Amino acid sequence: MKDAVGGWGYGWQKSVAYNNYDWFMCNGSNTGVGGSILATMEDGNGFVMLANGEKPNRIPVINEARIKLLTLMDWNKKISNENIQELPLNLKKQLIGTYNDFLYGQGAETKIVENNNRLYVESPFLGFFKGKNANELVYLKNGTFRIVDYPNALQFDFSNGKVNSVTLTRNSMKTEVQITKK
Repeated sequence: MKDAVGGWGYGWQKSVAYNNYDWFMCNGSNTGVGGSILATMEDGNGFVMLANGEKPNRIPVINEARIKLLTLMDWNKKISNENIQELPLNLKKQLIGTYNDFLYGQGAETKIVENNNRLYVESPFLGFFKGKNANELVYLKNGTFRIVDYPNALQFDFSNGKVNSVTLTRNSMKTEVQITKK
C-alpha cells in the first residue's frame, strides 16, 4: 500500500476544438482513480470517463476511449467554405517548416507541412488528444488562419519573408507568440 493520499488535476480548461467545437474539459486523479470530463460549449455534446488503476494502465485506456468516442459520435461542425480562400503560393512557402510550439507552449516541435496542395499542422499535443496528427490549416477571407481542431484564430506576422510571430485570438482575448523556425 502506498504511503500517499491525494490527487491532482489540471482544472477546467478550454484548449481544444475537436471537430471544430469549442470544448471545456477537466482531467485528474485521486488515489488510483482518474478520469476526464469533456463537453462542448454549445449543442450539449459531452462525456465523462472514469477509470481505476495506475497511470501507465489508466491513461492509455482513457485516451483510446476519448479518441473512439469522438470518432463514433461524429459531432462535427464544419468551417463554412464561404469564409475560406485559397492560400497564395508565396505565403504557403513561407509557412512550411518546423517551429517551436506556438500553439500550446509545451516545448515540442510544431510543423506546418504540405500534403495534396493543402497545409497541415502537426503537433504532438493535437495528435495525442485527437488521435491524428494532420490538422488542416485554412486561410480565411479576413486574412487570418484556422486550424481544424484548434480553438484559436491565428494571424502570422512576417519579417524578411519568414514567420516572425503569430497572434492567437479567441473571442476578445489575444496573445502574441514569437516563432522560432528550427
